[in-house]
Amino acid sequence: RRCLRGADQWEMLGVRRISFLRNIINKIQGKMLVGSDKKGNKFWEIDEGEGRRRREIEYPDAMEFDPRSVAPEWRMWVKGQMSEPPTEEVLARGQAERDYTAQKVKELDEEEARQKLSAPKPTSIAWDPNAGKQ
Repeated sequence: RRCLRGADQWEMLGVRRISFLRNIINKIQGKMLVGSDKKGNKFWEIDEGEGRRRREIEYPDAMEFDPRSVAPEWRMWVKGQMSEPPTEEVLARGQAERDYTAQKVKELDEEEARQKLSAPKPTSIAWDPNAGKQ
C-alpha cells in the first residue's frame, strides 16, 4: 500500500469530507438511501413530513443519464406502484422474464423470415380482354 503525500493526501481527505458532509445533509433532509443497482443508480426515499414521502433516483452521471438503465421494478417503486423496494429475487425474476420474452420474439421473427422465404411467389396471369366472350 502506498503512502499518500501532498496533493493526493489532501484530495483523499476532501473526498472523505465531502462524503461525510453529504451523509449529514441527507440525514437532516430526511433522505434515506433505500438501495442501488449494478449500474450505479441510487434509490432514495425522502421524508417530507406529515407522513408524506417522496422517492427519487440518483443517476451515476447526471449529465448523461439513461432512464432505460433503471430496472422496471425500481421504476415501479419510485412511482409508488410498489410499497416496498424490490428485492434481489424480484429483480432476478423480472430480468429472467424479460430475457425469456426477448428470446421468444427473436425465435418468432426468425420463423416469420423463414416462412416468407419459403412461401411460393404468386404467379401473375396476363389479362385477356376476350376471355369469357365466347
